[in-house]
Amino acid sequence: MNLPAPHEWSPPPPSPPAAAPGPVLASYGRRILAWFVDLLIFAVPAFFVVAATVNLDAADPVTSIPIGVSVGFALAFVIYQTVMVAWRGQTVGAMSMSIKVIRLDDGAIPGWQPSAIRALVPQVAGLVPIAGPFAVIVIHAWMFFDRQRQGLQDKAAGTIVVTTRA
Repeated sequence: MNLPAPHEWSPPPPSPPAAAPGPVLASYGRRILAWFVDLLIFAVPAFFVVAATVNLDAADPVTSIPIGVSVGFALAFVIYQTVMVAWRGQTVGAMSMSIKVIRLDDGAIPGWQPSAIRALVPQVAGLVPIAGPFAVIVIHAWMFFDRQRQGLQDKAAGTIVVTTRA
């Protein structure tokens, strides 16, 4: 066996430093669970408000719910999502699932305009008669067909949802 003389051998050059990994996209399950936690935060008080305002003697009790109650909860949900995402990048549901909304271009917390767009897209689509609920489902389910797991609300706002866990 021929080994190089000690003066002929040198250690291999050091490896270049590894690039810092980018953000990890949030899983579908975490996103769905976070959305349900946020809905639950609104569903519990909504149940009691609706129970106090619905006319059970009406032919269709659901249609007896005052329009102001429905609009009020929809508006409150948009405000909640907008404020929390603009302020922290997370709603309470997102915090509970260790996920966060960030800007696609620079990774920063989205700010007011993108947060409002992101919150309004599904709410406005939901107003379309008959097709509204289907449109809301499509908007959120778009993430299953997108390489960056963006729902249409994320595409409109220029955001992605990432995990906050290491």
